[in-house]
Amino acid sequence: MAETNIIRNLSDYSAVIKSIRSVWSVPPQDELWFRGERRKYATYLRPNLYRPTGKYVDIDVPKLLSIENRLYDRFIESAAPLTSEMPPDNDAEWAWYFIMQHHGAPNRLLDWTEGALIALHFAIRDVQPQPSKRVPRRRNNPRVYVIEPVRLQAIIKADTTIETVKTNWQWYLQRHPELRFHDGLSDEDWEDSYLPVDEE
Repeated sequence: MAETNIIRNLSDYSAVIKSIRSVWSVPPQDELWFRGERRKYATYLRPNLYRPTGKYVDIDVPKLLSIENRLYDRFIESAAPLTSEMPPDNDAEWAWYFIMQHHGAPNRLLDWTEGALIALHFAIRDVQPQPSKRVPRRRNNPRVYVIEPVRLQAIIKADTTIETVKTNWQWYLQRHPELRFHDGLSDEDWEDSYLPVDEE
């Protein structure tokens, strides 16, 4: 359940984080993840690829994924000659997404951090000080989102649609046995089934 707390200083912020950990009964060894955003978006927590603006606002998800795949390919083509350190082959897809994210290219990733203060930095880094008597409109106030990744993972694993994805992946591998032979893919690789695949 989403809850909003108004924070006026660092002391308030620290108290809210401690309160969240207590109310959610998060053990000390478990992490919380934080995301800072400059303002409230109508789309809430979505990667920038899924927050299209202007003439792209009505584009459906398959079209956005097609755009992302083209951006991904172009980014690699352009970036590979400019870097001396290439991502390892076994993690290349994810590594390139992380590099794209780092350089601001639209993609499917959404940055989270284990550092509450890091998230706060990203939320307020471009905020201009407001005169003390004027309070900015609430919808534009910076915000920090908090999730508990251990609980989130349990929810995802309990989701029945995951079994559908696994089943579809197994069916796909049966129809394309060459993927097992040439690429060494197995039934356990279903988590990567949504990454771009070379069409060669």
